[in-house]
Amino acid sequence: MSQICGISFCFSLLLIKVYSCGVDDLVHKKSENALVTVIEKFEQKAAAADKLDREGTKSQEEIYPYYDDMSVDANTIVDLLDDDPTNAYKFLEFGGIGTVINSQLAIFHLGLRTQLLNLTKKLFEMAPSTTNAMMPPNAVDKIVDIFEGDSDEGIKAKALDILYVWLPNNPRIQARVMKTKGLEPFYEQALKLDGTVVNILLDLFNKILEEHYYVRSQKKYSRTSDLNRLNIYKKIGLIERLSNPVTCNGLLNIFEATNSRWQSADVTLPVFKLLKKVNNHCFGVFKGNNKALQIFENFLKTLTEKESFFSEKGLNATEFRIMLKTYIEKLKIPRNDEL
Repeated sequence: MSQICGISFCFSLLLIKVYSCGVDDLVHKKSENALVTVIEKFEQKAAAADKLDREGTKSQEEIYPYYDDMSVDANTIVDLLDDDPTNAYKFLEFGGIGTVINSQLAIFHLGLRTQLLNLTKKLFEMAPSTTNAMMPPNAVDKIVDIFEGDSDEGIKAKALDILYVWLPNNPRIQARVMKTKGLEPFYEQALKLDGTVVNILLDLFNKILEEHYYVRSQKKYSRTSDLNRLNIYKKIGLIERLSNPVTCNGLLNIFEATNSRWQSADVTLPVFKLLKKVNNHCFGVFKGNNKALQIFENFLKTLTEKESFFSEKGLNATEFRIMLKTYIEKLKIPRNDEL
């Protein structure tokens, strides 16, 4: 009797498992169908808006309702990804990057641009390797254009969030940014951003610098792929650019922004980390510069006043005090061309 009960119990568990798997499959299928439907709706509206724009028979105000609807669709896609993470891969598989994101990123419509940036960031978070492999290189041009040219600070921050996850350990995309844009968009925007976003910007620059120093410090590469990777980093020439007066003055703009707008320790922290990396590159440019001198004297004051905070964050306050004092002393010496 007990054996029969045992068999019956196991059979019941099997039925429950089969039923559960069947329900899960139905849920996934329903979610996938909803995703396909909303992508198709988005594409239809995008095609209609593009046709009207090309024909020139309607004003932008008359075309805007299409973009309003498309922004709602893009938000729905984000929700579907949140509801079912497998939809991230389905979206990529259905070619959503090309038809939904990249084809519309240049459209100047705040709602649509916001949702497309949200969707792009979500894809990098949920399926980073696949998204990176499928995202066309020219998409980064549009992301940097948005960061550089959009007047909305929130939009700039969203674009920077995407670059923060896309650029590190991605020399192919870094090389494209350096070739088409250079570093200028990044340090020119510093004064237009709030302290939190500047912190992210500096942290991104620190990450990429560390990456370049590490790759180029390796003495031996046994594989062809490693040598090719090293050559890409050499062609980017980020480390060489650090000694360029334009780059040094651009960094000084960021340091000035940190000084003048946000004298908080949490924003100054990534500045100190950056200073340690570039401290031998820009002395010749900064020497005799009164603005630079004042900035570094303020940094030393911040370090002294909030030393406990920096120590808690793992910063060697003594090391940085010595470094800043050295900066200050050297900056007081005029350049040769001013003698």
